[in-house]
Amino acid sequence: MTIIVLAVLIGVVFLYTYRITPSNARYGEKVRYEMGTPIIFPDFILVFLGTRTEKPAPDFPNQNLRFTYYDFKLSHGGEEKTIAWSSGTGVVGPNPFEFAGKGYVLERIAASYGRTTSEKLEDNELMISPTD
Repeated sequence: MTIIVLAVLIGVVFLYTYRITPSNARYGEKVRYEMGTPIIFPDFILVFLGTRTEKPAPDFPNQNLRFTYYDFKLSHGGEEKTIAWSSGTGVVGPNPFEFAGKGYVLERIAASYGRTTSEKLEDNELMISPTD
């Protein structure tokens, strides 16, 4: 009994310390994200993996630029896929992706998909909308 109580306490401390508490999300609504915390959408679970910086392709005219990518992992059942969002050269728009045969868009900075006006998103917010 003591071992079970100790294991539960260690688990609670770990979850509190690393804030790995899944949150439920709806399509077309702002969602806050942080690294490693699962976000449960109706068709998949999304986890922010972190950022990476890359040089442009060799044929890109300005080799001094660096692009920051925001990597996210999608999963459902046994299927997994990693997608990335980047503002690239500054065009901030929806990033289309497919998962499990369905189409979606991931938006950061500004949400405009299916709207007549753009809605500003904070740095740790995103929005996912279905395209089908």
